[in-house]
Amino acid sequence: MSNRAGLFVRKQSGGMHAIEDNTITTGARWFVHSGTGTDGAGYGQNPDAPCATIDYAIGLATASVGDIIYVMPGHAESIIAAGIVVDKIGLSIIGLGHDHNRPPVTFTATASDVDVSATDVLIKGLRFVSGVNNLAKFIDASVGRMTIEDCEFITSSTYEAYCFIVLTTTVDDWYIKGCRFIQPTDPDGTDHGDNTGCIYFEDCLNITIEDCVFLGEFESAIIHNKTTGTANLWIRNCYGEQALSGADVITLVTGSTGGMCNCEWNVPDAADITTWGTFATVGSGSPFGFHSVTFMNDNAGGEQLALPVAVATS
Repeated sequence: MSNRAGLFVRKQSGGMHAIEDNTITTGARWFVHSGTGTDGAGYGQNPDAPCATIDYAIGLATASVGDIIYVMPGHAESIIAAGIVVDKIGLSIIGLGHDHNRPPVTFTATASDVDVSATDVLIKGLRFVSGVNNLAKFIDASVGRMTIEDCEFITSSTYEAYCFIVLTTTVDDWYIKGCRFIQPTDPDGTDHGDNTGCIYFEDCLNITIEDCVFLGEFESAIIHNKTTGTANLWIRNCYGEQALSGADVITLVTGSTGGMCNCEWNVPDAADITTWGTFATVGSGSPFGFHSVTFMNDNAGGEQLALPVAVATS
C-alpha cells in the first residue's frame, strides 16, 4: 500500500479548490472577516469569500464533526444584546494574528455576551472588549467541557464589567489557559454578589486555570466561588493584581478542593502587612492547598512593598 498524506482537496460550489490538512480536523473550515465578508449563500468556505460575522459562521457549521471557524486578522465585530450563541458541539473558534492584531469582539449592550450552550468548544485567540458601562459578562456558559485559550478580556475606566466569565451552577470540566484580564477601575456592582468577579462559578467540578494574567479592580474576587463549593479547582502559574480595596484574590466556599501553585499576587490596598489583610478567603475545612504562592501588599503606610503574607481562612 502506498503512503498517504493527511491532505485533502475540497471544492466549494462555484468557488475555489482548497487543500486542507486533515491531521488537524476532518471537519469543515469556515472563515470570517468583517471587511471583506458577506453573510450569505456561497460565503464562508475560503478566506477570499468569508462570512462577515462569527454568529453567521456558527450557523453554517455542523456539530460534532470538528468544524473550525477562523476569524481573520483585521476582523472587528460589535455585539448587541442578541450576542453570539455557540451552540455546535465540538466547534473551534480561532482568532488569527498576534497581540492587538487579534480580532476584537466589542460588546455594546450590558446584556450582550458570548452564550456557550454546546459542549467540547474551543475559543482561542480573540480579544473581547467592553464597549458599554456595567457589562454583565463577556462569556456565559451553561454547559461544561470547554477551553478558552490565549484570549484577552479588556475593559476601561468608563466601560467596566461586573464579571468576565460566568459558569452556571454545576458546569464542569473547564480549562482556561494563557488569557489576560484587564479592568482598570471598579464597576458599580456590589461586592460578593452573584455573577461578580473575574471568573465566577458555583458547585462546579474540574476547573483548571493556568498561565493567566489578571490586572485591575475585580468585583468581589478574581476567582469567585459562591454558595456551594467547588471540587478539583487548580490554579497554576498565574499572577496579577487585585487593586480593588476589600476584594479578594480568591474566595472559596467551605468544602472546596484543589490547589494553587506557582502564583504571585499583589494587593496594594490590603491591610497593614502585620495583619492578615484581604488576600484569600477559603472556607474552613476546605482541603484546598497553596504551594509556592506569594500574596503581597505595600503596607497601609506605603513604606513597605511586596512582602509575602499567609492565607486567611474563614
